[in-house]
Amino acid sequence: MLKIIVASTWFQLFWFCAVLGKENWQWLTTIFVALTFSYCLTSERYALKYILAVTLAGIVLDTLNQYFNLLVFHSEWLPIWLAYLWFVFAWYAYQLKSILIRYPLRYVSVIGGLAGAGSYFAGYKLGAVELGYGHLESLGFLFIEWVMVIILVRKVYENGIPDKSVTTHSD
Repeated sequence: MLKIIVASTWFQLFWFCAVLGKENWQWLTTIFVALTFSYCLTSERYALKYILAVTLAGIVLDTLNQYFNLLVFHSEWLPIWLAYLWFVFAWYAYQLKSILIRYPLRYVSVIGGLAGAGSYFAGYKLGAVELGYGHLESLGFLFIEWVMVIILVRKVYENGIPDKSVTTHSD
C-alpha cells in the first residue's frame, strides 16, 4: 500500500508541474522523467518495454487529438510536457497494475474514462489546453478514448506481470 501512496503522490506532483508549468517548468518535468526512468531501469527493468508501449500509444492518441482539433495547444506540435506526462502516467498505471487487474474491466475502464476525461478538463481549467469542441462533446470523446486507454493499459500490463498468480476479472 505504501508503494501505491508514494507512486500516487509522485504522479500528482508531476501532473501539477507539467500542467501548471507547461513549457516554463520543462526543466523540472525533465528531472521528474529522468528520475522515473532511472527508477524503472534499476527496479523495474522488465516493465520498461510495457511502459514505453503505453507511452507511445498515448503520444500517438494525443497527436491525433491535436490533429483533429479535439485538443488545442499553443504550439504546432504536441507539447513535450504532455509527452512526458504520458510516460509518467504509463509508469504510474504500471504501479497500479494489481488494482487494475483485481476488479472487473467494465468498472475499471469507466472509472478510468471519467478520471482521464476529468484530467483533461482540469488541464483546460488551468489553461494548459483548449477543448476544440463544446465541453460536453470534447469530454464525451475524451471519456470514450480513456475507456479504451484503460482497456489497452490493462491488457498490456496483464501480459507484463511476471507473477500470474494474481486473480483477474475479464468481465
